Amino acid sequence: MNTKAKFIIILGLSFIAGCLSANNQGLEKAKLYSDQSIDFYQKAIREYRQALSISEDKESIKLKLGNLYYQHGDYDKAIEVLSGSTSLESRKLLAYSYYRSNDFTDALSVFNKLGDLADDEYLYYYGLTSERLNLFDRSKKLYQQIKNKQYSLLAEARIQSIDSLTQESNIRELDPYIYQIIKNSPKQEDYPQAAALILLSEEKLDVLADNTAVFERHFLVKILNDRGKSFGEIEIGYDSTDEKVELIYARTIKPDGEVANVGDKHIRDVSKYMNFPLYSNARAKIISMPEVAIGSVIEYKVRIYQSRLVNKKDFYTAYLVQESEPTISAKFTFSMPKERKLNLLNVNEKYNYFNANLSPQITEKDNKKVYYWEFKNIPEIIPEPDMPPASEIVTAFLLSSFESWEEIHKWWWNLAKDKIAINGEIKKKVAELIKDKNTDLQKAEAIHNWCVQNIRYVAVGYGEAGHEPHKAVDIFKNKYGDCKDQSVLMVGMLKEAGLEAYLVLIGTKGVFKLSEEFPALLFNHCIVVVKIKDDLIFLDPTAETVSFGDLPTADQDRKVLVFFTEEGKILTTPLLPSNQNRIEIKTKISIKEDESIQANREVATYGLFNSAQRYWLKYTMPILIEETLREKANSFSPGAELLDYKIENLEDQQKPIKLVYNFKGPEFLVKAGQARIIPNLGSVDLSYVSKEKRVYPIDLSILSEKVDVAEFVIPGNFKIRFMPESKTEDSKWLSFVNKYEVGDGKIIFTQKSVIKTLQVPQEDYQEFKKFLEGLSREINQCIVLEKTDTK
Repeated sequence: MNTKAKFIIILGLSFIAGCLSANNQGLEKAKLYSDQSIDFYQKAIREYRQALSISEDKESIKLKLGNLYYQHGDYDKAIEVLSGSTSLESRKLLAYSYYRSNDFTDALSVFNKLGDLADDEYLYYYGLTSERLNLFDRSKKLYQQIKNKQYSLLAEARIQSIDSLTQESNIRELDPYIYQIIKNSPKQEDYPQAAALILLSEEKLDVLADNTAVFERHFLVKILNDRGKSFGEIEIGYDSTDEKVELIYARTIKPDGEVANVGDKHIRDVSKYMNFPLYSNARAKIISMPEVAIGSVIEYKVRIYQSRLVNKKDFYTAYLVQESEPTISAKFTFSMPKERKLNLLNVNEKYNYFNANLSPQITEKDNKKVYYWEFKNIPEIIPEPDMPPASEIVTAFLLSSFESWEEIHKWWWNLAKDKIAINGEIKKKVAELIKDKNTDLQKAEAIHNWCVQNIRYVAVGYGEAGHEPHKAVDIFKNKYGDCKDQSVLMVGMLKEAGLEAYLVLIGTKGVFKLSEEFPALLFNHCIVVVKIKDDLIFLDPTAETVSFGDLPTADQDRKVLVFFTEEGKILTTPLLPSNQNRIEIKTKISIKEDESIQANREVATYGLFNSAQRYWLKYTMPILIEETLREKANSFSPGAELLDYKIENLEDQQKPIKLVYNFKGPEFLVKAGQARIIPNLGSVDLSYVSKEKRVYPIDLSILSEKVDVAEFVIPGNFKIRFMPESKTEDSKWLSFVNKYEVGDGKIIFTQKSVIKTLQVPQEDYQEFKKFLEGLSREINQCIVLEKTDTK
């Protein structure tokens, strides 16, 4: 290296060193000034406070101290100092402080007491406060009083934002692309079942290299009839902890092409769970579209920024190809750094009768891998009675970046494990609950029953307000929680009782089924599993009226992820057998010689029927329960009188509820000359087979058993003229028994039906329809009595 080059390098290094030295000196000065400003601020506070203690002019000192706090952003302290002050300037500053601390109600209270003042700054903040409380007409009047240029420009901007005064004459000039889409759109006669047409659904999800994400949606829907007007209320849910919603624009395009833009007065940003502060981060931006009418088109474009991915690096999303209304054009673009791996899973392809192409176009651009799908003319889902949930019949594809279920276990267990810790108060409660319990089963049952009955459930879906549970101690104290919070508390209490208990993430019925080959957050709920000897018993802490050992319908027969301490395992929740979900009805009707009746009816419920019955009886007014029983009595005998009723085992979570009632009525038999007919006793639910053909399976919901026994005491002046034959039928879907017995002046009728499968596939529908309709015809017979001469 020559000398000149060395000199230049040395000079350059010296220059850089000098710059760094100067820069460091500047930073040190900045830190010094910052420390001094904090010190002077605290000294000023101490001086003002000392002056307050000795000065007679407290009002002016409070104003100065309050202003000091205000200028430094300590609004709560400013409010504390200024509350109770009477001077005009102090009251104005108090109102500003309330506004700055987002306490708009108290701010408005102060503003309203002061009234309209000739002060532009005051009027501006008065207007802002009114606006935040949706008093848009009031805020506009306040803004219109402002004269000073500094605030008048701000006020004009607020008025424009409220009214969205940027008016475009017609969509044709404003946006020719959208105009052409609307112009060429189908009409109601083209889709006679539709309420609206999704003319365009364009969605983009971009996962960025810094593990953030941006989602964008452009949506255009045409209103065909009054049912379609429901699209006029748009709700965009988000988690304010990690997400920010930006409404780019929203507008209603009227049938004549004129545009009505959305302004601030049409938008609300609200907490979805206002009464539960623990979940205040679950929010929704609600847009009430203006001038929605038949023939109008709603258009909006929204962008959601996600500042943190799940597990700081992972994502999961689902795209539904088919909607409840026809989709004319849909586009979905997903992009991510090209070195990252994406897992894709297509679901419900058997229902892709419209032949949508589920394979994406894959390209690379700007160091990203881009996946693109496009769909045209996708028909709407035509609802059918008793059809499965959308997650089981809608063609869709799922996207996930998780590489293993163990990765999901490790991530969520780290979030949840410390929250299980309990305090002395909870330990005392556990000791109280298990004091007289001799077995682990009894201990688990006691803790389960206490939790479901005493911790109020807040129905926040898993992930809706974040994935991290709150502490068990907080849930015990507050006596409310969402599913993951209630589960954390129950696990903590079970462990304190010396039991093995674990958290469980579950996608309930209505969520896409978990696939062991596709790790993803296919969960919307959290429950508990406890190990008793060699048995794993799943418990749902949110199911208030479900007995220990049972599970709600939506929790049954689902693959779940169990969070054992060292590993996660995929297990399957039990499907309760038919005889565990049972209704037993016993009715005894004594027919008098004058044909009036005296009756007793007993309804005993088990399993999920017991849960539903308990819920109804606990949360229904007694007078309404009585009215329901009176209506039932009247269905036996018009003009019947309900004599009394009683409810057994309502508060005992583990026993079947028995509802017993007595009634009498003036008549029961149907007259036909001297013949008397006992109304048809056997019945089959034909609502399942009302359609000629089906696209989707019949969802029978649960395996169940119903036993209905009716005993008739026949008076001496009657004899049996006709008795139907007993009937027994069995199929792969259900079994059915109608049995008639006679003896000792009594007729006993028993009907027992057992549902043996959860679904009837559409390919079995015609056979199932034939079976049910044939069975209905065969049992459509009545007992006929004949009145004899009593002389």
